[in-house]
Amino acid sequence: MNKIKLVLLLIPMLFALMAVPASAAALPDSTELVDAQLYTGLLETGDLLIAVRYNITYTTVPTENVDTTFVVWMEDVNTRLATGVPYPYFDSDGDGTSDGYGNGVASIYMTAAQTYAAGLTDVSGVWNNWPDTSLNVYVEGNPAAFSTTIPYDASSITASNSTSVVTASTNQAALGAKVLVWAAELQAVHAVTLIVSGQNLLNDTFGAGYFSLAIPGLRQMAPSIFAVSTVSPTIPTAATSTGDFASAAETRFDASTYYGQGFVTLASDMGLPKGSIQGALVLLISIALVGWGAKTWGTRGAMAALVLSAVFMFPIMWIGVGWIAWQAGAVSLAFIAIAAVLKTSKEFSAT
Repeated sequence: MNKIKLVLLLIPMLFALMAVPASAAALPDSTELVDAQLYTGLLETGDLLIAVRYNITYTTVPTENVDTTFVVWMEDVNTRLATGVPYPYFDSDGDGTSDGYGNGVASIYMTAAQTYAAGLTDVSGVWNNWPDTSLNVYVEGNPAAFSTTIPYDASSITASNSTSVVTASTNQAALGAKVLVWAAELQAVHAVTLIVSGQNLLNDTFGAGYFSLAIPGLRQMAPSIFAVSTVSPTIPTAATSTGDFASAAETRFDASTYYGQGFVTLASDMGLPKGSIQGALVLLISIALVGWGAKTWGTRGAMAALVLSAVFMFPIMWIGVGWIAWQAGAVSLAFIAIAAVLKTSKEFSAT
């Protein structure tokens, strides 16, 4: 009988022991939500990013990392809408293991579909109220990690916690600026270089690594603050006709080659049209070619040189590859033809 009584006494004690967590995290010395900012239109119309700067201090840091013991969440009129966790990156106690306590950054992201489901926007992503001052943001101990008292700190959203407009470019620029401010603060606190010296850029060693983990999607949300970023290439519009291609090619040829630019410089120095100088050069070359043909093979040589000049130069001047204007080429060929006719007539008169 005494054994039965003993068992009956032990059962409530066993249940009491089972109700107490095996290893509850110690309460922090302080839990502070330093800053909370809201941004919209970062990846799509109507989306929402809640970026949080926190400071959770411990004299004796728990063995569990901050992503196990703390959460950040947002509510609207006492309805919890979304939750996130801090990323354990910084080593707050210097033991060589990242734990994420002390000063850090966390975030919550809601897609346009989620903000619509939460009643914050309409089906097209238009906000019912922006900024939405009915929202509250919390940094709070995870109830699963603490036995009785749950540490937390909250911030009510006001107009100063967000941009005044929903324009994507405005919100992206504001987010980038805020991240750089936080990076400078964390850099000073943790003695870790997060910013490229003398530039408004996160370095790829630590800055980009931490903030891309603390705010997933940040490279796409604020690409201008990354020293190395990925962008989609711009595909040029295809030319609609041969003439369009010729004009584009001629302009590019003159601007990007030494001899093409040389004609521009020479024309400027001499005060003459560039086409006149090009035409004169072609004329000299053509006359020399015809003269050589006439001297070597007589009239037939002159005519052959004329035909050769036309075959090679006419397509060049017509396509307009850049070093000869087609008007100058036409004038050059006319002079060549006249010279060939005169020489042929002289030779026939002599006979």
